[in-house]
Amino acid sequence: MGEFIEPVSPDMIPSSAPLSAIKKQLEDAGVSLDEADMDAAITIFQNMYRPDAKDNVIVLWRKGKRQMYQVAPDVYRAMTAIDQQFQLSKILDIVLGVPTRMIRLGATGLRPAFSMITNPLRDVMTATMQTRTTGWQGQLPSVVVRSVGGIVHDIMGTETARLFKAGGGEMAQPLSIDRQFTQEALHEILAVRPKDKVLNWSRHPVDTMRELFSVTELGPRLAEFEAILRQKGWKPGQDVTFEQYVSAQAAAADVTVDFREGGSYAMWINRLVAFFNASIQGPNRFVQAMRQRPISTTLKAIAWITLPSVILWWRNKDEEWYKNLPAHEKARYWHVKIGKSIIRIPKPFEPGMIFGTSVEGMLDSWYNNDPKYAKEALQQTAWGLVPPVVPSAIKPVVEVAANRDFFRDAPIVSQSLQNQRPEDQYYDRTSETARKVGKLFGVAPANVEHLIYGYTSGLGMSAINAGEDVLRSAGVLPKKGQSPPMLADMPVIGRLFLRETTTRVFDDFYTKLAELNADSGSARAGKAEGLNPKDSLLRNRMEAVSDRLADIRKEMKKDLEGDDGPDVKLKRILAFHRRMKTIAAAALAGKPVFSADFPPKDEDELKFAHTELFHAEAAGQDIDAASARLDGIADKLGLPVDPTRNKARGAVATYYGDKLYKALKAGDDDAAKTYWQARETLGYSTDPDSYQDNMAKDKLPEADQERIIKTLERWRDGS
Repeated sequence: MGEFIEPVSPDMIPSSAPLSAIKKQLEDAGVSLDEADMDAAITIFQNMYRPDAKDNVIVLWRKGKRQMYQVAPDVYRAMTAIDQQFQLSKILDIVLGVPTRMIRLGATGLRPAFSMITNPLRDVMTATMQTRTTGWQGQLPSVVVRSVGGIVHDIMGTETARLFKAGGGEMAQPLSIDRQFTQEALHEILAVRPKDKVLNWSRHPVDTMRELFSVTELGPRLAEFEAILRQKGWKPGQDVTFEQYVSAQAAAADVTVDFREGGSYAMWINRLVAFFNASIQGPNRFVQAMRQRPISTTLKAIAWITLPSVILWWRNKDEEWYKNLPAHEKARYWHVKIGKSIIRIPKPFEPGMIFGTSVEGMLDSWYNNDPKYAKEALQQTAWGLVPPVVPSAIKPVVEVAANRDFFRDAPIVSQSLQNQRPEDQYYDRTSETARKVGKLFGVAPANVEHLIYGYTSGLGMSAINAGEDVLRSAGVLPKKGQSPPMLADMPVIGRLFLRETTTRVFDDFYTKLAELNADSGSARAGKAEGLNPKDSLLRNRMEAVSDRLADIRKEMKKDLEGDDGPDVKLKRILAFHRRMKTIAAAALAGKPVFSADFPPKDEDELKFAHTELFHAEAAGQDIDAASARLDGIADKLGLPVDPTRNKARGAVATYYGDKLYKALKAGDDDAAKTYWQARETLGYSTDPDSYQDNMAKDKLPEADQERIIKTLERWRDGS
């Protein structure tokens, strides 16, 4: 230990004082002072016990006596900075530090959904990757069982839990870097009698709730602590050796994220940016696990992360809800459909991104022949590994100013709301409180909610929603106008369910429309080339769809004002949502939308609408009612119905004729028969000799030409 700490002798220093200053001590010692000059000065040499920053000297009390020790420079800085470490100046702490601590507390310490659902599920996966135990003990099922045992240890206050806490094991938790937590942890250790424990609970009710919710955080740590102690030969009831204790505490701290560890600069920044240090220590811990146990860590990551990711991807790959998941949702959760509900299981951050999300992104790109999925997955992985830099106290304000939720990479006030008055910019799920504040100050309620969420990490909105539910039940607030609750709205366990209306379609739709409008505006200003015909048609179509989506939202808002029960309203809201999503997705992808669902505004749009109708007719749909409705709209607008309809029908028939020839040339008779029937449905027969020019141009062999003609003759003759 001499390299860290060693005793040193105190300095001898002189001090002068009159003899009268030590008169009592001299008389008690039996010294006669009858002839002494009590005003005479004397010099006394005595030991001086004082810390010395230059020589890294500290002063300790041992058995009632002061002693001096010289310690290593790093140890000296750590020991002398316990009261002041990483503290901000008073003004800076009020302006930036307090909001950051409030965000950290709301996100972790006082948020039961995080503490009881999200964090435990992530922690057991992380612990599986980073545990120092070997064999079956290091596999996921064993880690889950042992973590539950760790929670029991903490609740019951067993010998293992007392040993763990006595060595500062609790201090590895997310909130442990606050000095107040350190002081309260000391009070808990010293509180032996029930009376003292009750006093602590009554003195710190908020911290008592925080401790209650954080019981799951200690589960994996206590499990690792006990497993390593036993691995080193310890048994309950025995004394713990220094080597056993240090090894167990280090393993328990590293099994997830050790929030105590961090450089002086990182910890100082952590006072300004809520989870800055955690975003450094998380990747650092996983890299250490990979370097120390590369084979076992990689095999476990493949078995417990990659393999489940591939299985779930295969199961979900063709599901529309999966294809339309926002990138951040797909990156951070696994999704399992059970019945009509979709369960979301949190992935561990670093290993989940690297061994799960990136693999899913590559599979999506391969299957859909679209590189955007791999790009998005890699972006999400990179963002998950890069520490945040915007101070937490100003981040919500910056996001509102930019109208961008940086986490979701989506607008706070959607494009569909931006043309409305600020106080009307809210969603069907926006709280009544935010709506009232927005109306009072003339600001967007969506922004109000974002600020509340940003500064309380969801805790504030949970409290507001719970309070409003109580007021509605009491009849103080109206029940009309609010979106009915979904599974995702349930307290605590709602975190496990994907909200039924979760989709990326609308963000993608309005982002693309904004890009096209910007390009068109630049072209009108002479600053860029005009849109090509394809993009121009797409822009016109998307503008029409945008108007139709706005109309549907008005219908949905009116429906919410009705007197029906929540179950009935929920079914209709989900039906409205599916309708809007289908329309927006089809328009965005350039696929036919059942066009009578939105009215055309000019002859080109009318032709386009008829074109989509005839595509639907060719597919076997009954279009009579929709066609009649479309004709009625055209009459009201004074648009030429018959010529436009005939042009559209001919264009669709030509489209399927081209498809028919290509399928026949490729020898795909099944596809060719489908296209032939589509032309027949539209009233266009196909002459067997109609492709003579095409075949000659393509220089098809005579055998292939004869095969194509005979196939068409056979279908024409009904054989």
